[in-house]
Amino acid sequence: MILSAIDHSQVPATQAKTYAILSLFLLAALSTSISMALNISQVRSVLEVIRPIFLMFVFLCGFMVGRFSSLDIRRALVLCSGTLIVVEIAVCISQYFGLSFFEAIYSTEKARLIIGPNTRITGTFANPNTFAWYTTQLFLLLVAFSSNSKKWLFLVPVGTLLLLSGSRSNLLIFPVCLGIYIILRQKGASVLSKVVRSCLAALLLIATLALAIVFAPSKLNYLYELFSVFDSGTLSSVHTVALRFLLWETRWEIFSNASESWKWFVGLGPIEAFRVLDNDFLYILLKQGLFGLAIHLIFYFVILWSLFRRYVPGLSYFVIQHVLGALLLGLQADTLGGWFFPILPIYFFGIHHAFESRKQIR
Repeated sequence: MILSAIDHSQVPATQAKTYAILSLFLLAALSTSISMALNISQVRSVLEVIRPIFLMFVFLCGFMVGRFSSLDIRRALVLCSGTLIVVEIAVCISQYFGLSFFEAIYSTEKARLIIGPNTRITGTFANPNTFAWYTTQLFLLLVAFSSNSKKWLFLVPVGTLLLLSGSRSNLLIFPVCLGIYIILRQKGASVLSKVVRSCLAALLLIATLALAIVFAPSKLNYLYELFSVFDSGTLSSVHTVALRFLLWETRWEIFSNASESWKWFVGLGPIEAFRVLDNDFLYILLKQGLFGLAIHLIFYFVILWSLFRRYVPGLSYFVIQHVLGALLLGLQADTLGGWFFPILPIYFFGIHHAFESRKQIR
C-alpha cells in the first residue's frame, strides 16, 4: 500500500508530500517507542506504539478509495451517512422507550434509559458524548456531499438526538462546527457576509436548543445544569467540569513530581494514571512530552494547510470543520490523541491526497 501510494503520486511535489506525511506517522511511532522504552517499568500496554501505524494504514486506505471516481465517492458517502443516521434514529427510539430490539449492538452502561428525568441515550456507541459527536458529524457529512436541499430536514432528528444524548460539550461544539461549514461553503461572498451568515445560523441553532432545554428541564436536567454557569459565574459550578479540573490538577502533580530527566521531551509513557485525562493536549504532553505534542500538532496543521491550499468542495468543508471541532472538543476530552477520533479526518485526508496526486483537483 505504501509503494502504491508513492507510485500514484505522479507530481514530484505531491510525491515529496507523500513521503513527508508517511514520515510524520513514523515519527509519531518513534516518539511513542522512545517514551515507552524509557518508562517500560510503568507502561500499562505496548499497544500504544501500534496506533501511529494503524492510522497510517487508515490514511493509505483513504488514498486507495480516492483513486475511484469522485462522483462515485460522493454518492457512496451520501448513502452511507444517510443510512447511518437512520440506523441511529431507530436504535435511539428503541433505547428511549426501553425496548430491547437492538441490545446486541449497543451498550447501555453509560445510558439512562426509559422516559424520565436525566434521560441520556448512547445510540450504537457506549458513550453519550461520542454518540453526540459522531451523529452530528454524520449530519455534516451528509450536508457536505449531498446536492439535495431536503438534506437540511435531517437537522431536526439529529438535533433531537443531540439533546437526548445529554452531551453538554457537543451541544456547544455542534453550532460552531456548523458555522465553520457555512463559512467554507459560501463562494464569492465577502468575509464579513460569510461570518455574519454563519454566526446567525449558529445562534439560531443555539437558541433553538436552549429553548428546548428551558421548556423541558425535567427531561433534560443534565443539560439544564449549563445555566448554572450564569448564576455562579464560574465553570466549576458544572459538576463534570469541576471533576475535570481536579483530574488535571492531580495528574499534573504526578508529572511535575516525577524525577525522570526526560519527562519534558518524551513524557512518562502510557502509564495507568494517564489512561484518561479528558484533555487531548495534556493527554499527549504527559504521555509523549513536547516532542510527541509537536508531532501531533504539526500533523493536523499539515492536514488543514493541505485542505485550504487544494480546495475540494464538500471534502475540504467537512474535514476542516471536523479537525477544528475535534481540536476544540479536545480541550475537555480525549479526541485526536486517541484511537477512535482520528480515523475519519485521516481517512478523508487520504482521499484528498489521492485527488491531489492524480490532478483531479479543479
